[in-house]
Amino acid sequence: MIYPSASVPPNETERLEAVQLYAHLPLRHQIFQAVIELTAAVFGAPMSIMSIVEATQVQYPGSTGLVLPERMARLDCICSAAVYTHDTTIFHNLQLHPCPWVSPQAQAQTSFVFYAGTPLLTEHDFAIGTLCILDQESRPFAPTDQELLRRLARLAMYLLDLHRLGDDQSSAPIPCWEEIEDQLAATTHALTALAAPTQQPERSSLVEALEQHLDMVYLHASRPVR
Repeated sequence: MIYPSASVPPNETERLEAVQLYAHLPLRHQIFQAVIELTAAVFGAPMSIMSIVEATQVQYPGSTGLVLPERMARLDCICSAAVYTHDTTIFHNLQLHPCPWVSPQAQAQTSFVFYAGTPLLTEHDFAIGTLCILDQESRPFAPTDQELLRRLARLAMYLLDLHRLGDDQSSAPIPCWEEIEDQLAATTHALTALAAPTQQPERSSLVEALEQHLDMVYLHASRPVR
């Protein structure tokens, strides 16, 4: 499939090389589904998706609030948008302002009007996919919300890199996925009691604490074994 030149990042060749470091991982692992459910809970959003954007297809490690196939054509997926812009991408009303990177036919079949997605960035700043929330109604999405979504995307990248370390280095300490999943579930549960707009600082603190913990887990796993 040929894409318009404006919709292909200038570093697409290098970006696709970075994608290959992750594309073979067990992306349908329940840990990523837990991150997606956490993301939906943070924003009180009815739908959330995590994606890996390959050359002509988009792979979905999971979703909540809507049923998606494991893969879709890249031109049919709004999740490609954050890869093109390399920044948090927001569409407050897709019916009024359609996404320019998605085929009109695919967009006409969507059940949501609001989209906010931020790229999953590697340590070398390559956007390999997105983490996003969706809604059937338009909603505000302040700069503080955007930063919170970026923090959740970093959390997702920690988990992707933990999987990659275990796959690339047989001597790397194996993280306790069950413990991490329990922490994600506990944070998601705690967020259900913090639904009020005025409680965003508390929600941010919960996510920050989780991010710091996973940062330590990743540093421990990536430390050379002597």
